[in-house]
Amino acid sequence: MGGNFEELLKKARAEKGGEPYTEEPEEEIEETTEPEKTDVPQHQKPKKKGNRLVRAIVTFIVVLALCGGAAYTIIAGVFDFTALNKSDTKVDVTVSEGATTAQIAAALHENGLIDHPWMFRLYSKLSGRDGSYQAGTYSLSANMGYQLLSTTIILGKPRNTVSVTIPEGYTVDKIAKLLESKNVCTTADFYDALLHENFSYDFFADIPDSADGGVYEGRIYRLEGYLFPDTYEFYTESAGKTVINKLLANFDAKVTPAMRSAMQAKGLKLDDVVIMASIAQKEAVTPAEMPKVTRVLYNRLNSDYKRLECDSTSGYVADLLPTVAGQEIVSTAYDTYKRYGLPAGAICNPGEDALKAAIYPSDDSYIAECYFFANDTKGNTYYSKTYAQHVATCRKHKIGIYG
Repeated sequence: MGGNFEELLKKARAEKGGEPYTEEPEEEIEETTEPEKTDVPQHQKPKKKGNRLVRAIVTFIVVLALCGGAAYTIIAGVFDFTALNKSDTKVDVTVSEGATTAQIAAALHENGLIDHPWMFRLYSKLSGRDGSYQAGTYSLSANMGYQLLSTTIILGKPRNTVSVTIPEGYTVDKIAKLLESKNVCTTADFYDALLHENFSYDFFADIPDSADGGVYEGRIYRLEGYLFPDTYEFYTESAGKTVINKLLANFDAKVTPAMRSAMQAKGLKLDDVVIMASIAQKEAVTPAEMPKVTRVLYNRLNSDYKRLECDSTSGYVADLLPTVAGQEIVSTAYDTYKRYGLPAGAICNPGEDALKAAIYPSDDSYIAECYFFANDTKGNTYYSKTYAQHVATCRKHKIGIYG
């Protein structure tokens, strides 16, 4: 291994900023020990080389240190190779057909799984794994270390997929539980990504959160309302960020350029539209009633009264209160019986019909003068211009407290 090791050492030092690497012809060295098999059959677990490989890697790190890398090389190399104190957060990485070890190492580095691509390439060569990696999508974490990372990609174990339907009107909490029940991702990983990750969509930066204060103080989930309900095909045991990204991508596609232009022409903010749509999703008994409901709600917002007084908003608060800190702030932030205007955030994740209803409310001449609506138990909705008319309608059809 001597000549090859020196070549690899020179190449590694070149990549670290040392002397330029010049490839030299290999010397033929007669092996004095029994040759070791390094070919790894596809879809079979590679044979362990025991402590010999580990000693070789550690020796190499020490040699680098003696050559000038010193303490940094030792510490960084050992920590990267063994994955000491690294995160267990899952990341989905796709290895393309025919990808080289260098390309795979670069992908692992870009996803924060390893710190030194050159060292992973070296490990692959010394362990005989170079050229044995299989194409596929893998759920990996930084704390796996070089050996488990490479073994996972060598085995090329096909990942199972599952079809999941997220119903319109599901909340963040319901979506998280549904995904975990289908083995798509854990609720812990889902919430971690939901609360801490950034996503590369133009609309993402404009989504307010509780830290913005004002009307948004007390907002629970920044992305409530943006996780588009639909039927999806997921890999099982996916990373939470990958799953959420898929839902956001669908939302981004469903809000068409025409819808965005209409919002701009009417002076509507996307987040306000999403909040309004979430209320319509919960309040309207059918998609056909959604534009009428949003017209009534807009009428109330534009009146001197400005309170929406929707049961669905106080219901959202009631569901969250047992698990959310700062209960009084949350109650005030969402309960439209207690606050003016829209709640601090969406109360569910609305579908396409509800989003369109929030952008294109009914232009019916009668509904345009209504400030109240009520649903009976048979699926009928009644609209009223005055409170007195609303009470009389509820009494007549035995709705709410008059039922």
